[in-house]
Amino acid sequence: MRYGQQVQNARQEHQASLFGDDDEIVQAASRPVIQHAVPWSDVARLERERELVGIFISGNPLDPYYVELNHGVTCTLARREELQPAEGMEVSFGGMVIANTPKTTRKGEPMQIVKLEDFTGTTEIVLFGRNIHAFGALCQPGTPILVRGLYTAGRFGGEIRFRLDSVIPLDDVRGQLVDGVVLRMADDNLDRNTAAILNDIIAQGERDLAEDPRTAMGSLSFDIYSPRYNRRLRMRSVKRFPLTRAGLQALDLNDIDYELHRVK
Repeated sequence: MRYGQQVQNARQEHQASLFGDDDEIVQAASRPVIQHAVPWSDVARLERERELVGIFISGNPLDPYYVELNHGVTCTLARREELQPAEGMEVSFGGMVIANTPKTTRKGEPMQIVKLEDFTGTTEIVLFGRNIHAFGALCQPGTPILVRGLYTAGRFGGEIRFRLDSVIPLDDVRGQLVDGVVLRMADDNLDRNTAAILNDIIAQGERDLAEDPRTAMGSLSFDIYSPRYNRRLRMRSVKRFPLTRAGLQALDLNDIDYELHRVK
């Protein structure tokens, strides 16, 4: 800012040569040196974007966990908010922690209200007692986590509540919740164009894997139905398919029906 003010003052005072060259030299000589800085991580950069404009611009910090959050859990966060819980229902869901609010119960005991966000919406979980000690450190804003738990009824058939069983960093289960994809298609759709599309998707996945060894590649199978003979055939390919957001979106873009196999 100081340099800019100096340039403006120089122009106002007509401190320039007839040809303008000397003015450029003076400005270049007095131009401050830009200090080198450590680049922000992707997560830090995206958080700054959201702080400034309210949305992510260059990406989403949850993109590396797209498959886990949409296909490796029993419900997305939007789905969890719509659930009609029943006693004994086991659920798993995940997202980015966007808030952790410490509070006190009526008995004066500490509690934490943790708010999560995924691609579909938000939800909250509450930590009490031993869960604060066990999971509180993981439930800090900016941390992507996987939550597992069980809906249980209170004493004498009381209100059904969510019992938290575990909180795991999503980094620890990345590429482990889904292990394969099944492409469903009619036999008359198996043509060179479809084969070329699939080869392109796989090739891009292999390039991504070369750049990032954590890129998930899963098994690839075909569930082929023949309307003519009214028969169905399941075949498994020797190739591996990229279990990534880009890979699945490429299937959607080309209207290729698929099903992901979630690890139990």
